[in-house]
Amino acid sequence: MEHIDYDDDFGIHIVATDNDVLSTNMIEQDFTYRGDVTEYIVPANGTYKLELWGADGGDKGEYKGGKGAYVSGYTYLTKGTMLYLYIGGAGGIDGVTKGGYNGGSNITSGNEKYGSPGGGATDIRIVGGNWDNFESLK
Repeated sequence: MEHIDYDDDFGIHIVATDNDVLSTNMIEQDFTYRGDVTEYIVPANGTYKLELWGADGGDKGEYKGGKGAYVSGYTYLTKGTMLYLYIGGAGGIDGVTKGGYNGGSNITSGNEKYGSPGGGATDIRIVGGNWDNFESLK
């Protein structure tokens, strides 16, 4: 599977990779930022490749936010398992718009000397809850 270019967007790409799942039907789905947790029910037993893109930092004046991280891995998932998808938001730059969903930050006017606001994390969890819920982060 090739890397998907989200053109500065970020998100999660899930694709089945083993023959048992692929022989019945192709399972592939993309999820993009929406500012809240997304629930996904695994449709079939099998090995899946999970690709995650973190959110970019925000640009503020001469300070340019960095690109979000990319990570991928393979895991066996069982049909019916609920996954909770947290897709980070870009760093906020106006102090009004909530920026950096899932652990990122926001910067207000006058604080430019502190640099650019960071983007939020993108992660997959097996326990739901608020983005900062300790139990779901374990």
